[in-house]
Amino acid sequence: MVKVVIYSHCFAPSVGGVETSVEALARGLTRWKGVHGSPEFEIVVVTNTTAGEFDDRALPFPVVRSPSLLELLGLVRRAHVLHLAGPALLPLLLAKIFQKPTVVESRTELFVRDTSKRAGLVNVFAVSVPNSLRP
Repeated sequence: MVKVVIYSHCFAPSVGGVETSVEALARGLTRWKGVHGSPEFEIVVVTNTTAGEFDDRALPFPVVRSPSLLELLGLVRRAHVLHLAGPALLPLLLAKIFQKPTVVESRTELFVRDTSKRAGLVNVFAVSVPNSLRP
């Protein structure tokens, strides 16, 4: 089973695109079954968003909120892969120290002007995948 830590500054109960995509990714990987029907991934979501009245037990994966440095260090060390939903320097540094394959996802909106003289916002989505994770 592949242990994946998904790190996101923002997560439920906060509402937005990053929060929604992180939850969808975590749910999807949690449901992914192998050839013999057993789970392929063990997912942990790590976030700085407080739970408020949100009940993390309703999710099919654990959520670690506002971890201490030692907690984060342990989570990254035990992970097989680290997924960063946006730039996060400390988890990226820990992944480098422990030589963990890391996927960095970046979302932004850019104001662009195209050749037809129209201007507007464009949603940009990019994922950086290290060679060690490529087929």
